[in-house]
Amino acid sequence: MKGFLKKRSTVFGVLVLLVIFFVHPLVVAGAGAKGNLVGFVYDQDGTTPVQGAVVKLKNLATGSIFVSPASDELGAFKVADVDQGLYIFGVASSRGDFNADDVLGIAENETAKLAVALTPFEAAGEVDPKAEDAPKISGERSSAMMPPSRKPGFLSTRTS
Repeated sequence: MKGFLKKRSTVFGVLVLLVIFFVHPLVVAGAGAKGNLVGFVYDQDGTTPVQGAVVKLKNLATGSIFVSPASDELGAFKVADVDQGLYIFGVASSRGDFNADDVLGIAENETAKLAVALTPFEAAGEVDPKAEDAPKISGERSSAMMPPSRKPGFLSTRTS
């Protein structure tokens, strides 16, 4: 009987060690796995590297902000240990702050790559719209077209 119990406990011990050996790395890798963003920052011409630029990422879901160290003489930067998710991004440099219109995805255990040219908004051929240039709209909206929160008397405390 002692031999059977000894064999059984040895097999059980080996199984526990195998489970720990194979499952533990998967759990650790899945918990808090991060990604990276690497790339280059260029001046408006798209070829001249910008030294000292800082790339900033903001997670759309959590609002977490990740910031790179200043870019080197080649314009290279790296944002390390970024949570998986979708990000908006911008660049702060001696020329000013630049924000992108694009959304960037970072996957866990992956390195995303990005090249950015610092182009002012007006230089992209866009027109700065002014409120006074907008077409005027006349007429009234029927309350049937209004959302409930905008209808007269919505959440009113008056009783009739």
